[in-house]
Amino acid sequence: MNVRTWQNFINQASKKEELPLNTDRILQVRLVRSESFDLNHNIDFSNLDLINSLSEDIHDALSENGVCGINSVDLLNEEDHVTVAISAPLALELELSESEVEGVVRTLLENKGHCVSEEKGRMRQYGIYRFGCLIEYDIETGERARSLDDIVSDIRAIPTVTIVSIVVGNEKISEKRYVAGLRIKYIPSYPGNLAQPEEAKSYILRLIKRIKNVRNVSRVTLKTDRIE
Repeated sequence: MNVRTWQNFINQASKKEELPLNTDRILQVRLVRSESFDLNHNIDFSNLDLINSLSEDIHDALSENGVCGINSVDLLNEEDHVTVAISAPLALELELSESEVEGVVRTLLENKGHCVSEEKGRMRQYGIYRFGCLIEYDIETGERARSLDDIVSDIRAIPTVTIVSIVVGNEKISEKRYVAGLRIKYIPSYPGNLAQPEEAKSYILRLIKRIKNVRNVSRVTLKTDRIE
């Protein structure tokens, strides 16, 4: 594999074994350089051994995450971004979305110290984030009494969750059925588990839906705000 421009990659791929370009799917993951994401940190694009090693590591990481059967992975050094070009047969069903593939690649490069992804002095995986949601729940009385406070306590016990605030609580919608608006703060990663903010958010929502008496989770804010 060589470090080259995207156009050179396309030209070479189209001539490979005199096969038409559309025999392979080429997935582009663009890692745009910015003050908060510097892919040139501790990486020498003129070192072909290093680039080849990184390409193999990306290939292995994608395979471990369910993307098998990849033909090749290329790192393409562009002026303001780096493109990870993944070539795979058209018939191959990719298990991950393009954003999930980008998350795997970014995490790998960050773990190897070849890039910096920091905001406000912290890596993305260790920042503090928040999102809002609406939960629908039942209230039990008697010996098995269970209220909103019990549900919130269970949410606070979820790994990565730091603070749960009740914005709107105990709004009755039917007999023994209520809704509450919550604001949840969390740190995506904890010792032994490195995760992107979006992955941690999805994980938290899945666990909330499993909490006893929770019937539904809705009105989840699309934007995940970083607050620290």
